[in-house]
Amino acid sequence: MLFDDIINLAVDNKQPITTLLRKCIVLAHQLKNERLRIWANEELNGYRSIETLPEYRTLSAPATGLFVGPGWARFQQGIPSVALEEKHRQFAETVYVMQPVGTLEDTLRSGKESSLSFPWDDNLVLFYRTKLTSRWHLWSAHQIVPKSSLAGIIDAVRNGVLNMALDIQSEIGGGDEGLKEITPEMSKKVDETIVNNISAGTSMCPVGAPP
Repeated sequence: MLFDDIINLAVDNKQPITTLLRKCIVLAHQLKNERLRIWANEELNGYRSIETLPEYRTLSAPATGLFVGPGWARFQQGIPSVALEEKHRQFAETVYVMQPVGTLEDTLRSGKESSLSFPWDDNLVLFYRTKLTSRWHLWSAHQIVPKSSLAGIIDAVRNGVLNMALDIQSEIGGGDEGLKEITPEMSKKVDETIVNNISAGTSMCPVGAPP
């Protein structure tokens, strides 16, 4: 039973998130729902544009810089967003997590210090090399997404799929058998359910280009 498989995979954290999403692709085919198919594939393969990025993949992340001074002395320090020009402040505030969800799950399970690093573009580092302190030069900078935030993304996917499957199953009635008898009116309601549970909201903040 497709719905039962999806529900069971969604509630079991030990099951790979990729297996759950592939079941969603099968469900999308059965429902003839392009929205669900596209979302599941983007979660599996990674997002190409922030225009389709769900809100749960837009995270707060401060920046840390490596500064080099006299005699090649160096230290790391946080970079406050107010120290940057307004068009660049997002690089000390926000990250857009576009990697495949399987990569996030692997990172989360890889060790005690699981995290994802988002390095600044070399052009941005060069732009601020001498602008942040008088004697110390910015050598590199990055934003870190901790494992707790990665877990939040994975939970958002599981919870969204679980609620979606339960709602659709209730709407069409009859479990998997109901997939064969979906009316245009039901199809519209199913699409609304998918929007409400898994693909509602995209990142509204534009990505500033490095100078």
